[in-house]
Amino acid sequence: MESKHTSYQFRNGYNLSYVEQSSADHIFSEIFIGDCYPLAENNKDKKIIVDIGANIGLFTFYAKIKFPNSKIFSVEANPDNFKILEKNINENKLRDCVRVFNNVCSSSIGKQPFYLSTNPGWSSSYNKRGAENGEMIYLEPLSLSKLFQLNNINRVDVLKLDIEGAEYDILLNDDFLDNYPIKELFVEVDKNPRDKKYTFSQLTDLLEKYFESIRITNIESEYPLIHCQS
Repeated sequence: MESKHTSYQFRNGYNLSYVEQSSADHIFSEIFIGDCYPLAENNKDKKIIVDIGANIGLFTFYAKIKFPNSKIFSVEANPDNFKILEKNINENKLRDCVRVFNNVCSSSIGKQPFYLSTNPGWSSSYNKRGAENGEMIYLEPLSLSKLFQLNNINRVDVLKLDIEGAEYDILLNDDFLDNYPIKELFVEVDKNPRDKKYTFSQLTDLLEKYFESIRITNIESEYPLIHCQS
């Protein structure tokens, strides 16, 4: 793989455009170099993978490389990121196996406010931290339960959640964990939630009810990554 101008070229032929290089390089480094999402290598089983907070699709493509026969559902709220995500899927001829959705992930109904950061990776449902003073737009919400229902998903092999503070709402206010088996979950969360009605221990207590194994990396940082396996 080499980075050239406004895209990444991969040895297998994939060509991924990006919105802004420093943000894309940071995400690329975490996923492809740091291996923060340790997926099995070249597993040929047919997997159902859900990427919430897909950005321009780096985790989506990482998962596709690891699981070539997978079906992937990718949700990205930021309209600019979504345009590039959709472009990357279309230009790499993955429309048959990757479905993309331009929605804000939320347990609520009705159009939801969303704040656009100058850093495309920091846009959020909360006008705090990286999205403070961001331009406010309104987006249609999509809960995980609704996503699964609309796409006839009855189980998920890998679910990745990275949505700039909204993970608490999705996990604590949507009952999808009761109704859909999730084999493996990766969730990056705020150690100190942006919505003060939630707590980090409240979230981990919930996850312990549904998963046999829970591993937390970067526990001392502001944004730990939780890896759960059933």
